[in-house]
Amino acid sequence: MPAIEEPIRYQEERRYPIPPGEAWRLLADTEHLNRSIGLPAVEFSPLEGGELVRRARARAYGVVRVRWREFPFDWVRERRYAVRREFETGPIEWLVGGMELEPADGGTTVTSYAYFKPKNVAGRFLWKLGRAPVRGLLEFCDLYLERKQAGKADPVPVPRARPAVDRDRLERLLERLREAPVDERLVERLRERILEGSDDQLTKVRPYALAEAWGIEREEALRFLLHATRAGLFEPSWQLMCPNCRVPKATVDELGELPPQFHCDTCGIVYTVDVERHLELRFSIRPSVRETSDEIYCIGGPLRMPHVFAQQHLRPHEDRPVELDLRDPLQLRTIGSTHQLTLQAGPPARVDEVKLTYAAGRWTGPHSLEADGTLTVPAGAAVTLRNQTDGFVLVLLENLERTRDATSLADVSELREFDDVIDLDGAVGARRG
Repeated sequence: MPAIEEPIRYQEERRYPIPPGEAWRLLADTEHLNRSIGLPAVEFSPLEGGELVRRARARAYGVVRVRWREFPFDWVRERRYAVRREFETGPIEWLVGGMELEPADGGTTVTSYAYFKPKNVAGRFLWKLGRAPVRGLLEFCDLYLERKQAGKADPVPVPRARPAVDRDRLERLLERLREAPVDERLVERLRERILEGSDDQLTKVRPYALAEAWGIEREEALRFLLHATRAGLFEPSWQLMCPNCRVPKATVDELGELPPQFHCDTCGIVYTVDVERHLELRFSIRPSVRETSDEIYCIGGPLRMPHVFAQQHLRPHEDRPVELDLRDPLQLRTIGSTHQLTLQAGPPARVDEVKLTYAAGRWTGPHSLEADGTLTVPAGAAVTLRNQTDGFVLVLLENLERTRDATSLADVSELREFDDVIDLDGAVGARRG
């Protein structure tokens, strides 16, 4: 009988002169990261079973077909993230890949790792293949610093391959945009992004996320994209957002296309569409200017849900410590359950550990610390999540202010000068209806 292969861990670390928050914003956008370091596009199935896994397949190195079961990401904001894959083909049984951040001397130490178990002797030689994404993440950080020092408006690295752009048309439309009351520097930034940026930077663009990336006011970013739309560079669309996970579930070009109800496979709920709460305006580059692909490179990374401070996928009867920053209250909930518990910071007390237990669809903690759906965590106390059920649970710890990155219907309906760009009369009518 062949010997059981032992798991292998490969990791590298480097220190960077950037704070953990900046490193997190750079590396937690796993969709963009995977595109940029050359990982393959992936086909994902809907969520399956009580484990909340997806079946996935890709072509490694563009040739070898690989199939696996992908579990939900685990993360704690500005500290760490990881994802587990269990392979159906190939010489690897499972792999956990991720990264960790540690403040260090005014900067951040970034640790990138791949932890996997070979199925056989051949699998033990694949540690060299696991080295590529590990090093790729750190090289992504290196290139970010180089671009930042070079004064790039968009220092986040992009894929090496340059997209096909209709340059003549682009320059004509940019000249039209310059005639609008916009900052010339933003026009140049947009030009660079269209010529060099990755597809995900130009499709379903969120105005407020762009404002943060470019260091400008939110309204200025929104107005700039609306002027760019009027000039013929972008197409607007409305994203239907799940009220729980805040992930886009469908796209509609016209508000008249809105369905009365929609299903979220992630949360397992059907919800009635509320145009005030569930709509978000986004912008995509027109295909006549630049062709883009809708391929997916990662489906569950942390920045898909920026309002979520931590997500943890707990196995049956698992206890897991989790590092919490309770400067602001957090809402604790579990996918598939409507029960919620608010966590808030409290003064020091004679409590070393607070254990939060999930059973029968509810979260409970020490009775002495809980009142009216709010649990007070004493300063300095460690927090442990316990899954007391026989099934898997996906735990979310969310900021209570959950829509700050979304451009809502209310934001847009005040901008009457853009009636020719967005059907604001129809929007207001949909809102009132």
